[in-house]
Amino acid sequence: MGAVRLVGRLACARLAPGASVRVGEGPLAALVSELDGQAYAIEDRCHHEGASLARGSRSGCRVRCPAHGWDFDVRTGEQLAPQPGGSRQRAFEVAREGDDLVVLDPWRLELVR
Repeated sequence: MGAVRLVGRLACARLAPGASVRVGEGPLAALVSELDGQAYAIEDRCHHEGASLARGSRSGCRVRCPAHGWDFDVRTGEQLAPQPGGSRQRAFEVAREGDDLVVLDPWRLELVR
C-alpha cells in the first residue's frame, strides 16, 4: 500500500478553539475544525452541490452548507440534516508535526485532471 496523500498543512496557531479553517486546494481541500481540544478534518466541498463548507456556519460539531443548509458532523463527515445518516463527507486524518497540523488522505485518491 504506499504512503498516504498530504491534503494540506496548517499552523496550530491558526486553529482557534471552536474555529474551522480550509486547507488544501482543489477537490481534496479539507475543512479542519477544532472541537474540545481535538482537530478534525472533512472534505470541504459539499457533495450535494459543491459549496465550500468553510463558508457555512458552525455550531458545536455541526457545520451547515451555505448552499442548501445541509448539516454535517465535523468529526466524522456524517450528514445530520435534512436526513440523518443519509450520506457523509469524506473524513481525513489529522496529525500533529511540531507546530503544524497535517491533513492526510488515508485512501490516496488519485485525481483525474
